[in-house]
Amino acid sequence: MTPRLWFRPEAAQKARDAARWYDDRSPGLGLEFARPLDVVTEAIARLPEAFPVVLSIVHCRRDPHRWPTGA
Repeated sequence: MTPRLWFRPEAAQKARDAARWYDDRSPGLGLEFARPLDVVTEAIARLPEAFPVVLSIVHCRRDPHRWPTGA
């Protein structure tokens, strides 16, 4: 059975808010922010064993300095 990939509602909302924040600053930047999230989500769904699982949470490295949210 293939594991199901899901996000906590708070995490999904935070990603939507961040994309909106970037798009408010520069049209299209929100999509540029969201695209890598979609790519890695699809990769995890396709090949979950390639990503480490810690306490039932999949961790994926991303550059947090590339995408500051000003918060």
